[in-house]
Amino acid sequence: MLITLFYTAVGAILGSLFLLPMGEMFGAMFLVLLASKYHHSMSLHHHALTFIQIVLGISVGSLVQVGEWQSHLSFGVLFGLITCMTIQTLVGYCWLTQIEKWSKNDSLLGSVPGAMAAILVITNSQSTPSQKVIFTHTVRLVSLMVLASLIAYSTKLEPSMVSTSYIDNLLQVNMLELATAVFTAVGFGFVLERLGVPAPFMITGLLVTAGGHAVVPTVSIMMPDIMVFVAMALLGALVGIRIKSVTLKETLLYLKAGVFITILGLIVTLLIAGAFSTLLDLPYLVLVMSWVPGSIEAMTVTALMLGLEPSFVMLNHIIRLIVLHTLPVLFVRKNKRQTLRPLTEGFRLSRKSLHYK
Repeated sequence: MLITLFYTAVGAILGSLFLLPMGEMFGAMFLVLLASKYHHSMSLHHHALTFIQIVLGISVGSLVQVGEWQSHLSFGVLFGLITCMTIQTLVGYCWLTQIEKWSKNDSLLGSVPGAMAAILVITNSQSTPSQKVIFTHTVRLVSLMVLASLIAYSTKLEPSMVSTSYIDNLLQVNMLELATAVFTAVGFGFVLERLGVPAPFMITGLLVTAGGHAVVPTVSIMMPDIMVFVAMALLGALVGIRIKSVTLKETLLYLKAGVFITILGLIVTLLIAGAFSTLLDLPYLVLVMSWVPGSIEAMTVTALMLGLEPSFVMLNHIIRLIVLHTLPVLFVRKNKRQTLRPLTEGFRLSRKSLHYK
C-alpha cells in the first residue's frame, strides 16, 4: 500500500505540473496503472474511498448557496437540465446495448453523464465490478477536460483568476467548522452505511455542508484545496487499480465506446441547449457549458474565462452532481431486489412442493 501511495503522490504532482484541470487525478491514474502493469501489485486501503466521499461531498456541498439557486435557477432551467441528462443517458444506453453489445447494467452505468466517484461507488458494490464502465467514463472525462482546457487556455488569464497557494487557502479555512462538518458527516454516514445505503459519506457530507450554509448563512464550511488534491489523486489511483487488467484489445474497444458516447453526449447537449435557449430566452453557449457532461471545475473555469455566467454554469453542474450522487442508492437497491427475487421465488416453490407432498 505504501508503494501505491508513493506512485499516487508522484503521479499527482507530475500531473498537476501540466496545469490541466484535475491533472492530479489523471497523473496518479496513469502512473499507478503503468506501475501495476510493469512493476508492482497496487492496492489501497478500503477507507480510501470513504475519505474521497467525505472530501468530495463537502466540496460540492460548500458550493451550494441557497440565495444563488433562487436567483439563477427556474423551473424551466431545471426541466431542461433533467431533460438533457435523460436524453444523454437514453442515447448512450441505446448505443452501448445495440452497437457495443454491452449488458443492460453496464450500458446504464456507462451512459450516465458524469460523476466518476458515484460510478466508482456503484461498481465497488457489485460482485463483479465492470472495468469497461470505469474505462469508458475515464475516456469521456479526459476528452471533455482536454476540450475545456483548450478553450479556457486559449484566452488570456486575468490576474484576479490566479488561484492562491495551498498554504494561503489552508489559512482561510475555519478548522472548527470544517471539523464539525466532517465528524457530523462521518457519524451520519456510518448510520446510513449500516442501513445499506451506498455512497453514505458522500451524501452526508454534501447534505451536512449545504444544510449548514442554509441554516446558518454566516457559516463558511470549505474543504482545503490540499485535501481535494489528495482526494482526486486517490480517486485517480483507484481508477488505475480498477482498470489495470484491461488488455490492449479491450482498451481499443472501450476507447471506441468512450469516444462515441462522448460525441453523442455533446450532440444531445447542443440540440437540447438550442431548443431551450429559444424557449427560455437564455444564451445558447451558457446552456451548452451548463449541461455538457464534463467536470464542474473545468466547465466553471472555462465559463469564467469566456464570460459565460460562471455562477449559473456552476449551479447547473452542482445539481447534476447531486442527482448523480443519489444514483448509487437507487441503482444498488434495484440490484438487491433483482438478486433477492429468485431467492424468494425459489422459497415459494419449495413451500409449494412441500405442501403437495
